[in-house]
Amino acid sequence: MLAIVKISWRISQGELNSFQIINSSIMSSTASKLVLGFSCIITTGIVAYVHVKQQIDRERMHDGVIKDTERQQRRKIENLYILEKQKELTKQLKNDMSS
Repeated sequence: MLAIVKISWRISQGELNSFQIINSSIMSSTASKLVLGFSCIITTGIVAYVHVKQQIDRERMHDGVIKDTERQQRRKIENLYILEKQKELTKQLKNDMSS
């Protein structure tokens, strides 16, 4: 904490008349208010950043689930198509072998 020292001398006697320490409460108060305000702004910014980042991450995860579901559906359709082709080829092979 800063302190301003005010010393007054009695010129005629050459001795210390009064020794006063004036607390610079105005300067400390202003400085502490600035530090507090800056800390609040930084904290608010960090909290807002984390909140937005979490929302973006949630949306990406949700998009990933949707893409996985679509991929599974595509694979299922492809597998059914391959199965149908194999059935046709099996029938054709049986017909060729019986003839």
